[in-house]
Amino acid sequence: MHFVSDMNALEFYEALDYLAINCDTFSLVDSNIFRSGFSVHLPPIKKRLTYYLIDRKRVVSWAGTQILVRYENKKPIEHVYSCCKDSTQILKKYYKSFFDIEYQMDISFFKSNQCVLFTISHESILMVDLDFWKDFFDNTFCVLDKGKQG
Repeated sequence: MHFVSDMNALEFYEALDYLAINCDTFSLVDSNIFRSGFSVHLPPIKKRLTYYLIDRKRVVSWAGTQILVRYENKKPIEHVYSCCKDSTQILKKYYKSFFDIEYQMDISFFKSNQCVLFTISHESILMVDLDFWKDFFDNTFCVLDKGKQG
């Protein structure tokens, strides 16, 4: 995986178009859903994506993250959605960056159950699998750095 930095809004929209064509699913994980100061209600983006919802489950690990949680009702909730032009259009309508999604909400995209992009939002980390992305980043202003993760 490679770190990506300096992705502008246009490149974000182009990345979502590429993901819509080439991915099967994406997930949103809100790691603060039941902590003090955070609403237990669905944020607007998850309400808009309800039609594309495939699965919803409590998790202790997701792409790029693993946490320790003592109680089942304290585990973050992962929402898995169908990745298609219409679902990514919803993301494009509301956001200009993978980090605009919601405060501390991570997003991951998958092709055949293999993660090809994920964020660790609270650290402003965006990572991609360059085998999947091929030459997409050749024509962008993004900066790529080899990551330590698989």
